[in-house]
Amino acid sequence: MGILIRSILVIRLRAFGDTLLSTPLLRSLKLAYPEARLDVLVEPGMAPLLSGLPYVDGLVLFDRPALKARGWWPELKASLALYARLRQSHYDLVLDPLGTPRTAWMCLATGAAVRVGFDFRGRRWAYTKRVPIPQERQYMALVTAELLKPLGLGLDGLALDFPLSPEARDWARQALAGLGFGPQEKPVLASPAGGWGLKRYAPEKLGQALALLGRQSLVLWGPGEQELAQAVAGAAQGSAQLAPKTSFQQLAGLIAEAGLVLSCDGANKHLAVALGTPSLTLFGPTSWVAWHPPADPRHQALHLGLDCMPCEALECRLPRRACLDDLEPAQVAEAARGMLATLEA
Repeated sequence: MGILIRSILVIRLRAFGDTLLSTPLLRSLKLAYPEARLDVLVEPGMAPLLSGLPYVDGLVLFDRPALKARGWWPELKASLALYARLRQSHYDLVLDPLGTPRTAWMCLATGAAVRVGFDFRGRRWAYTKRVPIPQERQYMALVTAELLKPLGLGLDGLALDFPLSPEARDWARQALAGLGFGPQEKPVLASPAGGWGLKRYAPEKLGQALALLGRQSLVLWGPGEQELAQAVAGAAQGSAQLAPKTSFQQLAGLIAEAGLVLSCDGANKHLAVALGTPSLTLFGPTSWVAWHPPADPRHQALHLGLDCMPCEALECRLPRRACLDDLEPAQVAEAARGMLATLEA
């Protein structure tokens, strides 16, 4: 490029899965520019996903949801303060994988000599290098990595990274022993939550699938999800129990010690991929191409493949949600049983 790259910023606002799916991009940037400082702009809730990764040097935190709840004036003041901070940091290279109007303004505010983003209408002015918008669905880690191409860089594989602490893994092993699992026993973890309701498999059906699977399972839950997890465990007819209350690291420790994670398309599925734990994902409105690692037998997607799928909608536009409601517990149990038989052979 003819420009000395001493500092890099990646603007990675929003969701859990998007953040994890950006780790291949971050890793590739550090490999290409090992002497450069690499910072990531994230919301505070996403910080645990990146803190401790060896190739991330610093996090810039911006809690837009909390600021928005306080009103437009505090949000505006905080945004202007952030723009000033970004300008004063003198980044040489900035990448904007999200490409919203807000992140485009953040990218422009840095004043970096090289600013890379997707060529969305109305936002192309923010970038010095514009990347064509992919016309076909592909795994989101690959989509994000498109930003490397105008820099002449390649992608360092599709592996997702998560900095699991040894203490969290030890806690998980002790917790599983206390719940009656043997030292070599790898439990099935069921994760009923999802980013929005339309993505969630009905809790009674998930519980029935666990009952048909016929082995002891744990139901994962986080803040505000305990009632949902209890409904799953109750429908499992004694085949499942609630996982203990966990910190984020402890949750990751349980997933790392599991034999299979059975979930909808949500955060815990992506965490399982990052930790190398096999997963079976039940897809409804979201894309199994975009949100599922390609050609990896350890991770399988189960979906009905209806004509209306995937719609990516927040609410179903049809009289009934057939994509998940017509997926029978017996189909789920059979798919999980088949995966476990292969994995444990």
